Amino acid sequence: MNKDSLANTFFIALSLCLLCSAVVSLAAVGLKPIQDRNKALDRKKNVLIAAGLAKKSDSVDVEKLFSKMIDDRIIDLDTGSDVTAEYGEKVASFDPEAGLQDPTKSKVLKPDEDPAVLKKRENRAHLYIVKTSESDSTPVMYVFPMRGRGLWSTMKGFLAVNSDLRTASAVTFYEDGETPGLGGEINSEAFQSLWPGKVVFDDKGEVVLRVSKSASGDREIASLSGATITSVGVQKMVQFWLGSDGFGKYIEQLRKGSPNP
Repeated sequence: MNKDSLANTFFIALSLCLLCSAVVSLAAVGLKPIQDRNKALDRKKNVLIAAGLAKKSDSVDVEKLFSKMIDDRIIDLDTGSDVTAEYGEKVASFDPEAGLQDPTKSKVLKPDEDPAVLKKRENRAHLYIVKTSESDSTPVMYVFPMRGRGLWSTMKGFLAVNSDLRTASAVTFYEDGETPGLGGEINSEAFQSLWPGKVVFDDKGEVVLRVSKSASGDREIASLSGATITSVGVQKMVQFWLGSDGFGKYIEQLRKGSPNP
């Protein structure tokens, strides 16, 4: 074959494309377990941050601290029941969002049920209970996973509520694609420092925490300047995940004193 022919040029280009595609595909498959482990580790560290057991800049043994101080539970959101026992040793590897692809493991949300703009909600989700100590499982706070639509992305984070089931302890976000310097400030210490001590639920158990431009009092968080849609998105995700279509039924049973809601 003539090395300078069009056919030979095309053959070489096609061969290089196929080789590069194969290398990229093999790398993606080979690295996926590592990426998944790193994502899981990052989520655990953010749970610890929300629980006040670590800081973003800390270099800690996340797995060891998490296993000592955090009780990882799985909650059926439709009934509010703790179904952790069904999963045995597979609790840590349970991926709630994988259920979004299965209609038997998820719920399609109607517009009036979907303030966080999720479209679907998994039927079961992790809940993290912060223990008093390694040997004392008395709850200090509850860390609720939450996600919701911002301006550009789906924001994911954790809201820690004190054991009084009334006030916030902390908030942290571990994934978002909001505008740096604007909506991206949900990750800033200045914004997150506004949350501790704020009233999340009123005496009737209704979610009353709001993110507002004219924030005042103990039930409002000052919104981010120039990031109204992101700020509203944060409020809506709190409203959804602590409401009746989120962890609301579980929280209601906790309030009633159920030992194993």
